[in-house]
Amino acid sequence: MRDNQKVQKKVTARITFVCDGISSQFRKVLNPEPVDLISHFCGLVLEHEPVATADYFTGPAGATHLRADPLTQKENPLPMPHNGHVLLDGVGPVLLYQMSERETRILADIPGPSLPSDGTQLRALVRDSLSRAAPKHLYPVLHSRLMDAVDGAQRLRCIGSKFIPATANRIPGALWIGDALNVRHPLTGGGMTIGLWDVVHLCQQIAKEDRSPRALSRATAQWQWDRRSRALV
Repeated sequence: MRDNQKVQKKVTARITFVCDGISSQFRKVLNPEPVDLISHFCGLVLEHEPVATADYFTGPAGATHLRADPLTQKENPLPMPHNGHVLLDGVGPVLLYQMSERETRILADIPGPSLPSDGTQLRALVRDSLSRAAPKHLYPVLHSRLMDAVDGAQRLRCIGSKFIPATANRIPGALWIGDALNVRHPLTGGGMTIGLWDVVHLCQQIAKEDRSPRALSRATAQWQWDRRSRALV
């Protein structure tokens, strides 16, 4: 090739994996239907002191039967420290889980496709949901700490919860996996789970076949069948 000559070559892969998550830029190629926004998770952090006893580290028995009672106002206020909590009596589900010994994440699910544009109204809505989820007569210390956390938070961080059913892949040479293919409610972190299992099942199927287009089509069809049980929830 001479210095003044340019040669262009086009290189294509036999298969391309699309795994850019819930905000996939390529999903519309597979599924042009609009994404349903079903709710918003509003999050903040509750700061506290570590629980005073070490009995919570004694294994399943300790994690199941022990309670953080009595509590001081500064001690970890969760009914069962070091365990995840889902409270269902709020405006929507409320998640409480520790990120460290001194910090607990609070996630309040607010149903509906939109949130109040006014920050004061949004804070009141989250406060009401937390108050219902952890009523004062059942969880006096937790209730007080949650109210203080909402009132003291500089801002509430919110992210939309979307629902996208899986679409049969009819585009040769491309595969959408995980949240790029379908999205479940983030309540249980199911998007990461199904994404990892998609990889497992795909590797198992592709390893059994040669690299011809027909074989890859057969492998991906079997993969879509195998993933159903984990993708349903």
